[in-house]
Amino acid sequence: MFSNIKEMKKLLILMGFLFMLISCSEDFLEEPPSKNNSLQIKSVEQLAGILNNNVFTENIFADAINVYCTDNTEIPTQLFDAAQGEGFSPEDFDQYTWQTTIENVSEAVYLHHYFIIAQMNVILENIDRSDVEGDDMERREVRAEAYLRRAWSYLQLASVYTLPYSEANLEEMGLVLRQTTSPTESQIRSNLKDTYDFIEADILEALKHPVLEHREGGRWRYTKPAADALASRFYLITGDYEKAEEHASAALSAHSTMLDYQNEIFELGAFNFGDGFDVVYPSSFFHFNSTDYNSFHRDYFFSQANTNFRINTPPSQELISLIQPGDIRSFFFVENGHMWVSNRYADFPYFTYVRQPFVRMQGLSVPECYLTRAECRARLGDIGGAMEDLEVVRINRFRSDMYNPLPIPATPKIAVEEIIDERRREFPYSLRWIDIRRLNTDPLTDPITITREFYEVSNGSVSSNSAPRTYTLEPNDRRYARPLAPNTIFKSQGQTEQNTY
Repeated sequence: MFSNIKEMKKLLILMGFLFMLISCSEDFLEEPPSKNNSLQIKSVEQLAGILNNNVFTENIFADAINVYCTDNTEIPTQLFDAAQGEGFSPEDFDQYTWQTTIENVSEAVYLHHYFIIAQMNVILENIDRSDVEGDDMERREVRAEAYLRRAWSYLQLASVYTLPYSEANLEEMGLVLRQTTSPTESQIRSNLKDTYDFIEADILEALKHPVLEHREGGRWRYTKPAADALASRFYLITGDYEKAEEHASAALSAHSTMLDYQNEIFELGAFNFGDGFDVVYPSSFFHFNSTDYNSFHRDYFFSQANTNFRINTPPSQELISLIQPGDIRSFFFVENGHMWVSNRYADFPYFTYVRQPFVRMQGLSVPECYLTRAECRARLGDIGGAMEDLEVVRINRFRSDMYNPLPIPATPKIAVEEIIDERRREFPYSLRWIDIRRLNTDPLTDPITITREFYEVSNGSVSSNSAPRTYTLEPNDRRYARPLAPNTIFKSQGQTEQNTY
């Protein structure tokens, strides 16, 4: 259980990191303070330095929602008993059972994204000042990227802490929309409509300038294709399928290289777990050729959740059943591969890094754009085009000697269901929560009810001596807006309201 001292340490680390990133050149701190900031900003290059130094992995310690709230994860009681809770945190169990009062809910996700937003606000407040020197093209690029990164963080936050986007929910609570660096800016939550309007406006600002068509190598900086990829995700969430298809196509027209899992990443059959592991259940665990790690940077924007302190992600039987013969992603789920029922606790950091790049990808990627465009095409009546896009993903995920194209579905609904299943296989712990939220307000697809059997849970404490009970998350349940940390409410001096249930 995380203590208040540990949470405070995390906050101090994040705050210190913010000031380190703002101090992006040797002479930055040598200048006297300006009227608006404690640091004098004199050039666009200094503002670009904030972006250059910003490591945009989702370096957070508590991304429990994307893992434990969905139907892609299952913690059988026999696994809990064998592991004695090893590898899980108290919040994991709270989120797994969709508790609404979570005493020890981490602020890490919330702080991480508002930390990014604060940096982007520094840029946007200063980029157009007449006394800030710099090339106009660079100024436009930095401005566009700041808008895009701010939109990224707000969309990530909205997908966790607000109810799903729908006409019925537009007047429900949205996010605190921080637009300045002022410490006195309101911390009252906007409504959902204003939140999504704000995100869209930021995306449209980012799209006004191409930034770069494509960057070879690392994906630590946004590009024009990344802006289109984020726009396609936004419009898919909000149900504007024509715009989602348009922006997915724009991203793919600039860059559409898919990773071939068989020939570029996986060493098929290269498993060697060693001796002494007492395992009882499949786990998301596999081997890959680490020399090809940079291959991930072919995508539009690299981002992954740091799972050093939360690494148990046992897949559900429902997810495992979606893996078809020949699908190389079967290596995500290894029978008798659950390490944490043994006493070899020191091994888990190594295995965490081995599997992170695949199962915890959260960025903007080529396969996501193909699957987004496929879904939109199916919904708009182009089933043949939808299946062509779907097969581009599948052919890069199957063993070549076992790959067979799917038959053309008879209806748009069947086509969309095929595509949604592919999204589950491709993004098991990143996009599934977003997809469930939007699909439950979609008239074309069947509503999703999640049920699970587990022990009684209260404030992260598991009563393993109790009889297992059934937990259910119904469509349109208010628990799709996950609770804010009590400390977030406290620090806002009551301005920021908790979600209601």
